[in-house]
Amino acid sequence: MFKIGDARNLSFEVTYDNVAPESWRGGLKSIERGKFLSGSVKSESVIDSDKHMLMIVGDGFGMFASHDRILLAAHHVGQKPDLSMPREKPLSEDMLRNMSADFMVVGTVLGATGTSIDATEFKIEIHLKNDGAVYADRSVEKTIGKSIQSNLGSGEVESAAIAFATNETFLEKPARAVYDLDREFFLDGRARKAAFYGEMRFGNAGSLDLQDIAAKYMARITEVVGELVKGAKADE
Repeated sequence: MFKIGDARNLSFEVTYDNVAPESWRGGLKSIERGKFLSGSVKSESVIDSDKHMLMIVGDGFGMFASHDRILLAAHHVGQKPDLSMPREKPLSEDMLRNMSADFMVVGTVLGATGTSIDATEFKIEIHLKNDGAVYADRSVEKTIGKSIQSNLGSGEVESAAIAFATNETFLEKPARAVYDLDREFFLDGRARKAAFYGEMRFGNAGSLDLQDIAAKYMARITEVVGELVKGAKADE
């Protein structure tokens, strides 16, 4: 139903416990500049005396490494990404490959600061919108039936607003997921566009292929939305 070009916002984030300021500053200085395949270090910013941030700018995306997280956003960035604004041009598979290549810097940052990758958490967050489609059928029952519940794991799914969270398995890891099919509405009230917001959190276990994660996440979204609202149809 949705394709990668429908992504208005897409980000990947690795979070970890706060790194001591002196360790973090030393780690930033040890990271080689200009080693990234598609991006380059733009600046090392100082938020305050104890919080320094490294910014890497690629072609249409940006990465921010700070004392408690590394965020990669599919946005052209200045000083910071505005994740509330949609992309200026559709996201492409080539850009995803570039982002995935530069995301390898996560290991470099964690190693430079002495942070164990086993102690980190990974999150993918996406906002989708298909301007040419609406959901085919939103007249679902109050509680979703067993067919979709068995795929999503624990947590009863309430469909009144079609926004819910679940505990499930993703990439063979326990995951916490959010599904929200009511994040955007068609402005004149006639119908809802096919719009979706979601996020998936799970324990980080090493090097990750962002392109593969995005593809599998989109497949999961298509499966869930297809069962909830019977997919999408052309907006006539």
